[in-house]
Amino acid sequence: MMIPTQLGLLGFYELNKSLKLLNTFIPLIIPAAASPFTVFFMRQYLKSTLHPGLIDAARIDGAGELKIFHKIVLPLMMPAIATMSIFAFIGSWNNYLMPLIIIFSPEKYTLPVLMGYLKRWESCRKSRIYIFGYCHFSCSDYDSFHFLVKAYNRQYFRRWNQGIGGNHVYI
Repeated sequence: MMIPTQLGLLGFYELNKSLKLLNTFIPLIIPAAASPFTVFFMRQYLKSTLHPGLIDAARIDGAGELKIFHKIVLPLMMPAIATMSIFAFIGSWNNYLMPLIIIFSPEKYTLPVLMGYLKRWESCRKSRIYIFGYCHFSCSDYDSFHFLVKAYNRQYFRRWNQGIGGNHVYI
């Protein structure tokens, strides 16, 4: 957690070169999901919210390990998963150095790299990327987050409205 990402960049590049993952998006997605901060945060959240008696009670009731994970642990972890997903998304969205090193073709550039690439007019004409693309793709993190929250709320209220007026039993 305390070591800068730039120190491991050369080893990360060599690892992706040996796995033949250069010029793909996979090396940009996987490290964000399994960063040390994410693992530490999830562990601390789980230690503070999940009581061992809850798991023992599920085992006494006859639930297997997979059912315990899917029915008890995963729903309890949803706030932490949502928080870390937002942090990982914003961190990956704003990352400039890693995509610059890993991705070679201008068609696959991420937004920060593309915006740096479009500052030069000659490169803009060579790769047929126009100023319209620069304006079109420069939406902020807030706009993306706002869209995701609206989509989640729409889904939540749709499920809530389906439960009204039926023969549903709520515990």
